[in-house]
Amino acid sequence: MTNRLGKADQELLTRIGRLGGSVSEAQLERWRSRGLLPPLRPAQDSIDGPPIPPRSDVVARAAVLLSRVSRRGRPWQLNAERLFNEGYPLTTKALRETASFLIGLENATMQAAWAAAQNELDPDESEFDATGLLGESVAQVLESLRRPMSPARRRNAHRRSSLLERVVEAEIAWAHRESGLSPEQLTEYAGSALTWRLVDFVDPQVLTKSEQNLARHGVAETMAPEGGGAYPLPSERLVVAQSLTLAEAEQYRGFALGRIEMNSALGNDDFGLLWVVTWIVAYERRKIAPRHLDRPLPQSQLDAAAALLRG
Repeated sequence: MTNRLGKADQELLTRIGRLGGSVSEAQLERWRSRGLLPPLRPAQDSIDGPPIPPRSDVVARAAVLLSRVSRRGRPWQLNAERLFNEGYPLTTKALRETASFLIGLENATMQAAWAAAQNELDPDESEFDATGLLGESVAQVLESLRRPMSPARRRNAHRRSSLLERVVEAEIAWAHRESGLSPEQLTEYAGSALTWRLVDFVDPQVLTKSEQNLARHGVAETMAPEGGGAYPLPSERLVVAQSLTLAEAEQYRGFALGRIEMNSALGNDDFGLLWVVTWIVAYERRKIAPRHLDRPLPQSQLDAAAALLRG
């Protein structure tokens, strides 16, 4: 069995070499174990892996791409994101772990800001409740402390902070597109939204309905964005990322590409195609079952989305 598997790998390595790549058998196995390449034996259940031959040219081209973007210290999920962006298939496990990782990058930013805010607050204040939240007081502190980054991302701190703010601002502008917001109002609403999203990341259970609305749209009142849903909170997107399916990711790829065209900030490696796909799927799941965001979209919804894209 070992010899046969070794021969299969050698055939794949030969294909990779013809395409200009240089990959070892150990790298192939490492990428397979993480779901970046299909196993030598295709999974019986197609949900666990892409339905493509493990030695096809598609796999060889994916391996070449991985050989070019992989480097020591770079999280493997960023390589998986690059594969997804380029249209290569991932396993369900890799897809979910990568989508969760991308949202986790936001979480690192939020947690750093939260820790900085706690250092600024007096824990003996009577307003300090059991959850450690001070409502508007902590919101005001967070407003001035949104830029701290996790140590792992510190080299790109200014880019990440700037992008996060630009993405939220674009969302707020779209949510209020019929209201004719002034630049000052847009800045105010986007700041409120980002502030309360920080709180949502730290402890989503403590947000009131009006605070959730502030996090979604920058205003305390309930809004109904296009499609009848509501913009998903970061905590909601994380639930969706952890239960994302291959069918959902592939079906909403086209919608995500359209959104990126409208907001160039999303095209950056920090906010790429999979990040946007997760956002859209979370938005769609909220419309169908807001209390059960871990449930994949029904096939009828995916079929309707496909028809809309063809349309």
